[in-house]
Amino acid sequence: MCQGSLTQTWWPVEKYVVQCLTPTLGSSDGYLQIILNLPLADKMSMANSVELRTPFLDHDLVNFVFRIPDKYKIKALKEKQVLKESMRGFLPGSICRREKQPLQPPGKWFIDSASELVSEYLSENVVREKGYFNPRFIEKVLREYGNGGRGDYSGVVVVALFVHLWDEIFMQ
Repeated sequence: MCQGSLTQTWWPVEKYVVQCLTPTLGSSDGYLQIILNLPLADKMSMANSVELRTPFLDHDLVNFVFRIPDKYKIKALKEKQVLKESMRGFLPGSICRREKQPLQPPGKWFIDSASELVSEYLSENVVREKGYFNPRFIEKVLREYGNGGRGDYSGVVVVALFVHLWDEIFMQ
């Protein structure tokens, strides 16, 4: 197993992954990135009451994927080629062909479905009373969002709404 101060801070599951996979490849270098990200992902998911699943860290699958030559993993700067090809026939073609998409916070769909909450908790009077945000700024953001303005203000609306809901639940 790897030696050094870094491994002393690893969680038991991390040490187990390295112990299981290192003998097969003779080195733990390929797994270092995965191992370093596990604690962060786990802590962030627990802090936000989200259950994190890591199905692609299955011992046999990781062992197999690390043996695939790099030229098959990325094709013309398109990532996840092996995964997409392996899922062809199981998933719709539109999913297998689409670009990689980042995990995004709730956006337009959430705001539109919670429009009554947005109106109530981000009204000028409530924003002024709570004092977390400049009422003119929130008014402008809501106006731009409602008019389909040039910028995507959904993140600002969601954050402002959540801050006011948090205040209502925990500070009152």
